Amino acid sequence: MTTEIQATEIETKLQTLSERALQITVTNDQELLAADAIKTECLNMRKVVVDFFKPLKEAAHTAHKKLTTAEADELAKI
Repeated sequence: MTTEIQATEIETKLQTLSERALQITVTNDQELLAADAIKTECLNMRKVVVDFFKPLKEAAHTAHKKLTTAEADELAKI
């Protein structure tokens, strides 16, 4: 699965979850349980988002390190 497809799926799930969370009103125990379930879904989606970005951030960090090292090497020649 490509990164773009994964990002789109995550975005869609987050939008749906956000809409559901905004619609909930807690006036009884049943609604409280529903709100708690949405909270749990939010926490689970947070982990999905963090896990999605982790390898991308690591790759970007590695690339940045290589670029800044190469730049410093070239500047040292001046």
